[in-house]
Amino acid sequence: MARTIQDVEAFLLATGRPFEKNEDGTFLLVPQGEIQPVMAIRVDGPAVTITLEIGPAPAPDAPNQTALLRRLLEFNASDLLYCAYGLRGDSIVLSAGHELENLDMNEIQAMLSDIEMALSRHIKELVALSESAGGEK
Repeated sequence: MARTIQDVEAFLLATGRPFEKNEDGTFLLVPQGEIQPVMAIRVDGPAVTITLEIGPAPAPDAPNQTALLRRLLEFNASDLLYCAYGLRGDSIVLSAGHELENLDMNEIQAMLSDIEMALSRHIKELVALSESAGGEK
């Protein structure tokens, strides 16, 4: 059976996490911690993506930029299974994705848990590295 945006909404309701649904179909999960950004969950064609902005990326010529980018790659390789850090424009983002057709409650839970673990374990270090590399707070 093909999955729809209504299935994603039902899975989110079942998680018990508070969220809002925008008119364009994007779900915004309300942050539950003091330093957690809003998670945007979007059904886009055959995929479901979860994206959140971690903070500003340093300029390409900023001091210590290499250390920050290296640390993002190290986190991707060592700690993360369902999500990954990346750069989108001038921002550091954390994203996860899954094929909509094969999505189930366990997959949604796994993606959300991976993101929440990353935020709780990495965010303070990434903020410090970003600031030392010339990124803004």
